[in-house]
Amino acid sequence: MTIAKGPRVFVSGTGARVAASRVSREAVSARRVRDVVLHTVKRAAPQVIGDVGVLLTDDASIRRLNKRFRAVDTSTDVLAFPLTDGLAEGEPFGDVVISCQTALRQARSYGASLGDEISRLLIHGTLHLCGYDHHERKEAARMFALTRRLLDDVGTVARGTSVSPPMSRRKSRRGEKRQRSASKDRTTPHA
Repeated sequence: MTIAKGPRVFVSGTGARVAASRVSREAVSARRVRDVVLHTVKRAAPQVIGDVGVLLTDDASIRRLNKRFRAVDTSTDVLAFPLTDGLAEGEPFGDVVISCQTALRQARSYGASLGDEISRLLIHGTLHLCGYDHHERKEAARMFALTRRLLDDVGTVARGTSVSPPMSRRKSRRGEKRQRSASKDRTTPHA
């Protein structure tokens, strides 16, 4: 029997508020985090077999990371740190860092559950690892359209409530599997 190759997903949590928060532990299981990341990678970059790290943390911790790696001294909801192309088994593909505190505020604002918002942020961060970006209008439309489809796939649009923040309604062209060009720097973090 041959074991299928694929990325491994490592989930951890840090930060005093996250560690003490019963809400964040109950909101999303490590298994759910792994399932969302694996599904996103399978759809967006099926050739990737490298490892993905996911860190669930608090606003203070993500603010320090944002300041250190992006020179932006504020907290954010999600950061993505692409590391390699992820084409070799066991090599690091990249890391996704989510602030559970910001996710909770956003979930309340969107009328969604914390688990649904964390799933949205996982998809967003993982798509950054896969080479998607949203700095140009056309790229943003493509990334956000794929995000909506992936949210539907993983079942986070339940109870008739969209968990996505307002995004461009413009239809994206076919070709979800946009690959990062070789000339782009794989070590630039994204928010």
